[in-house]
Amino acid sequence: MAVTRVRTFAAALLLGLHLPIHAQDGAKPDAAAPDSTQATEPEAVLVTGSRVITDGNNSPTAIAVVTAEQLALTTPSNISDSLNKLPQFVGSRTQVDRAAGNFLNLRSIGEVRSLILFDGNRVAPSAVNGAIDVNTLPQLLIERVDVVTGGASAVYGSDAVSGVVNFVIDKNFTGLKGLAQSGMSEHGDNRSNRVGLAAGTGLFEGRGHIEGSLEYYDNDGIPHVVDRKNGAALYTYTGAGTAANPFRLTPNSRITSFSPFGHAIVGFNSAGQAVAPIDSVFRADGTLVPFQHGTPTGTPGTESGGDGAIFQVPLTAPLTTKQGYLRFDYGLNDDLNLHAQASYTDSHTTTAYVPFPILFRANVATISAQNAFLRPEVQADFAQRGITNFAFLKFEYGQEPVGFDYRTKANFANVGIDGKIGKFDWAVNYAFSESRLDDGTTHNVSVEKLAAGLDAIVAPASFSGSNYLLNSQGQRVICRTAITAPSEYPDCLPLNVFGPGTEDPRAVAAVQARTGNVLTNRLHTIPVSISGDLFATRAGPVRAAISGEYRSLTLRNVSNNRPSTVPDCVGLTANCAGSAGAYILDTSENAYGKQSVKEIAAEVNVPLLAGVAFAHSLNVNGAFRYTDYSTSGGVRTWKGGLDWHPVDELALRATRSRDIRAPTIYELYEPIGRSPTGYFDVLTNTSGFPQLQGQGNSELTPEIADTYTVGFVYRPSWLADFSVAADFYDIEITDAITLVSGANQTVQRRCNESGGTSPLCQLYVRPFPYSNTTAANFPTQLYRMNLNLSRIHTKGVDADIIYSPRFAGGDWSLRMLASYQPTLATEQLPGDAPIQSAGADGVPKYRITGFINYSNDRYSANLQERWHSSTRQSGDSQLVYDYPRTAARAFTDLSVAIKFNTFRKERGEFFVTVNNLFNTNAGIFPTAPGVPGFSVIVTNGDDIIGRSFVAGIRGSF
Repeated sequence: MAVTRVRTFAAALLLGLHLPIHAQDGAKPDAAAPDSTQATEPEAVLVTGSRVITDGNNSPTAIAVVTAEQLALTTPSNISDSLNKLPQFVGSRTQVDRAAGNFLNLRSIGEVRSLILFDGNRVAPSAVNGAIDVNTLPQLLIERVDVVTGGASAVYGSDAVSGVVNFVIDKNFTGLKGLAQSGMSEHGDNRSNRVGLAAGTGLFEGRGHIEGSLEYYDNDGIPHVVDRKNGAALYTYTGAGTAANPFRLTPNSRITSFSPFGHAIVGFNSAGQAVAPIDSVFRADGTLVPFQHGTPTGTPGTESGGDGAIFQVPLTAPLTTKQGYLRFDYGLNDDLNLHAQASYTDSHTTTAYVPFPILFRANVATISAQNAFLRPEVQADFAQRGITNFAFLKFEYGQEPVGFDYRTKANFANVGIDGKIGKFDWAVNYAFSESRLDDGTTHNVSVEKLAAGLDAIVAPASFSGSNYLLNSQGQRVICRTAITAPSEYPDCLPLNVFGPGTEDPRAVAAVQARTGNVLTNRLHTIPVSISGDLFATRAGPVRAAISGEYRSLTLRNVSNNRPSTVPDCVGLTANCAGSAGAYILDTSENAYGKQSVKEIAAEVNVPLLAGVAFAHSLNVNGAFRYTDYSTSGGVRTWKGGLDWHPVDELALRATRSRDIRAPTIYELYEPIGRSPTGYFDVLTNTSGFPQLQGQGNSELTPEIADTYTVGFVYRPSWLADFSVAADFYDIEITDAITLVSGANQTVQRRCNESGGTSPLCQLYVRPFPYSNTTAANFPTQLYRMNLNLSRIHTKGVDADIIYSPRFAGGDWSLRMLASYQPTLATEQLPGDAPIQSAGADGVPKYRITGFINYSNDRYSANLQERWHSSTRQSGDSQLVYDYPRTAARAFTDLSVAIKFNTFRKERGEFFVTVNNLFNTNAGIFPTAPGVPGFSVIVTNGDDIIGRSFVAGIRGSF
């Protein structure tokens, strides 16, 4: 039914059914909305993606211009969420993914390959990988968002590979506007509140202008994956992906190594040898009973049903943002203007990662068979079987889970002066931005403190301390360290882990702490530019621009994690007492890196023909940029474009560009992080736990992208207010930066086949040459690092159809945005078979977003429909699946509003928005094998919340 609805809707649009979203041109949007004020339009608006084109009708580059008003109509949460409903964006990381922010991804070729601008200015990265959290951009005075869907490095520099997303401020806002809203899902969760106020006024008899905004938003999220239908089914995919054992969707899945009851796995003697399988769990009274196994699944360690455990994580993370923005403009004279603006955002989100776990760093915990909390009959049974200690794993759901706590504080300040010299416009700016990400792990578990808490003994009669608990026999139980090392672990309380809910919260708190990193990115930019008409031809003026920019970016990462001092903590025989560090996070050093960039660029737009047969106008556009990176040297980027109007109604356009993405500071200077990893060495036929060391690579060079676009825009004279545009794009990225690990079997095979001569062999440290295949040549160290080895190729078509008639007593606005992306191929390593993600991996080949808006003086109604085609399970054609494709789906959002006049005769409205009106269930697409309850069971940006409601008031006052 949903697919039929959207096909009918799309057909109606194609037949001629325009929102106030101007997609093919750079014109400023209509200011007649209830929450905007009428202002004088400038004569020309500079088109995002160019420094010389002031009329978007003549731009060779495709630009989608979306007003903030329209984005808010059917997605009132925030601009980021609404942008991700557009078909150009796929694969973004958001609140739904429990990410540290909202990171836009154009065409799913990487969030770091889209350049994010705030009113034309670069801002400091928010994340370790260099991506921008767009939640940190102030929203209430955003007028529109320009999406350039093509390479623009010659105009803007690095990162503009897949395109540019420019959040444009309404610099002329005058008056007062505000909003207040609240919402929740039909399940009573996902509660949200948003309030905001913006004001602007002229100063100094019109020579100056000041405006500002304050905004607060919070969303509680959905606390558990099992709170929705797909999550409650506890699907995971199991199997090996082979014809003999294909991947299957397994419901009610459990991981058998862990249990909420406490899983005693195997016993060891005093020599550390496994002497007896136990495979039992503890009841609440401490008795030991056999582990109840579920149905085998084809994946060792994962069963359907039984006494195993699941990961309990939120379905969506909570989010709170606080934002403030202020801007001042002043005209010193008719040809000289000064401006200053600043913003501050505090964005906070948290998420659970795993329930409180009993395990050590890379393997299971081992516990003494005479632990004082074990019942006497259990101790006796272990002693009879020669067991001195035993392997044990547990997830305890009644205690605080280990989680992540992300808080980003972003500052932005910009001052500039611009003016005219004759026919030339010039500008000098300085901008500073800082993003501080406090990336914490909450309730993290200290290996050493956990080991001490698990080493529980009966207190000797001489013990006089207060740190004790009672066991089932009424005996005082203490940590052994209270006797052997009282000053080292003064707060240690013994942990009773035998049975569900047996831990004392005080003992749990004694082994937990908040660990983490504080990542600070600071960006200074000084751009200068001059542009104007050089001379005139019979076809029009030749306009050129010269620009230069200096950027300085620094990254500092400060961690409170401590390195482990006991390497044998990974073994089954040691109790790990005396080790240090957090079991989840890799041990890491602090990091510091700096990069400076110097750039000079030129752009020219040349009209060749105008007003002749078959050339109403013909313009060519060219740009060139030379960039000198302090880290990787010089690089050249360029772009050529053609805009041809054979007749007034039809525009044909094309571009060819060379674009780049420079390595981020973190990719260059990532701090050294070490952790043991399980590894089977094919060369020596030996298994072990070598150290895997991650680190930056200062030898990285910029990625190179070659982009082609060809398209048209048609605005027929016989149908007013109708336009259709379509653009083909082809982007190929070479020397793409990819993370390569020596623990990867393919990497290992490539190295071995070369006899040790492949560049991949630098990821291994061995005692002897590769000709030695004995166990003595097992690697002593593995590395993982970023290398310029990958290749990415994507191509497709973007289309935009707009129609805005007036009938039935009101204004209609209808629009359809569509994307067809048949190719998204990634060659991870040279010579690899490409992974074809288009039509798989959550990247549908066909994506459509349609809008219908009706408005008159009394009320308005707004409908948004999103549809995507079906997807297969994986882009790897060698993997075999035994469950069907994820079906096509459509999601409907509806908003209605009643308008009223405010006390100053301005316009306001009461509105109600229903998202996912028909409560369409999201597709099932487990993202990780064998981790039940952890996978995000959603695909293609589907709505996993279900039907939800927002009601509020907004308007001008």
